Amino acid sequence: MACQKAVNSAVHTAARATPTQLVFGRDAMLNATFQAAWQFIRERKQRLVIQNKKHENAKRKPHAHNAGDVVAVKAGKGRKHGSNLCLDPMRIAQVHDNCTVKLVKVADNNGGVVSQTWNIRNTELPITHVQSSVASQDCDHVIQKLWSDHKS
Repeated sequence: MACQKAVNSAVHTAARATPTQLVFGRDAMLNATFQAAWQFIRERKQRLVIQNKKHENAKRKPHAHNAGDVVAVKAGKGRKHGSNLCLDPMRIAQVHDNCTVKLVKVADNNGGVVSQTWNIRNTELPITHVQSSVASQDCDHVIQKLWSDHKS
């Protein structure tokens, strides 16, 4: 009960009013009426949404991934300590509009095709576009393996 009262009496950032003031038209603590400026609230909320989108989009990295490219995939947080930072090389089967790629494991003559969908941020640049000076030091072993496989 006390927690609910605290939530209802907290001022909302976008509305600059408490939920109680917006719903009932009066303050919960004081005997005072409250008139909500709904148009102002809508415009302020929209400005905050646009501002947050600009902030998030500023962090986005452009990608040059194409179907057929071979990439190194970052192992992620679930990897064991001391193990490689990148998984085995994978080939891009399809690039989606929502910043994901469908990857197929590069065949090693031990089985069938395995495909997975990954976020582009979890893949290193296409190996065919990476120069040795630009290559990530964490995934050097995968890149060297890819180049040796590519040359043979």
